[in-house]
Amino acid sequence: MTSYIRWITDSQLRIDPQSYYFLHSEPLVFSSSDRESTAEIFFENFNAAGVLFKPAPLLALQAAGALTSPPSTPSGSHQPVSAVMPSFGSPVSTSTGVVVDVGESRTSVVPIVEGCVLGGAARSAAVGSRDALQVVQRALRERQEPVPSILVAACHVRARACYVCLDPIKEHRRWTEGPREKFFKSYRLSEFADSSLIAQDDEFEV
Repeated sequence: MTSYIRWITDSQLRIDPQSYYFLHSEPLVFSSSDRESTAEIFFENFNAAGVLFKPAPLLALQAAGALTSPPSTPSGSHQPVSAVMPSFGSPVSTSTGVVVDVGESRTSVVPIVEGCVLGGAARSAAVGSRDALQVVQRALRERQEPVPSILVAACHVRARACYVCLDPIKEHRRWTEGPREKFFKSYRLSEFADSSLIAQDDEFEV
């Protein structure tokens, strides 16, 4: 981890860690010992001015604009700094929502009430974007689409056409009972100037 942080600060950001505070996004399973070990790396190896730990779901909700509370001020002492959650009933803490994180191999659902992450109520499933990619790849192979790379074409379809359906029953009825022509879409793959892909008569559920 030390080498990774040094690569970020030296090669990517090109900054002196001693002059900056760091925000560390931590997963729900991040233990206090993990937090302490990470803080020691920042303080002892990089002499960082400060480090702030916050749960990844809370940061995702904050990035979406749901949090209105001001950011917490990191401490300069050589102690792990935990995320400071807004207190219940605070007038600046109005964030309550559910964060759905679709990863490569897993999807997690985390509820947040007034800025407090309810880790005990979080749920996860071993289904991710990789599963959707495999479904699209299999469909392209079965249809024998004339594309040079099935993987690249599937990635394009996943990025442009895949979405989260809030009501699968209603969506399936709209697909089966309505005119399908309005669902036809033609994609031109930028990597292959002479290749095109027409998505039609297909509905995938993952």
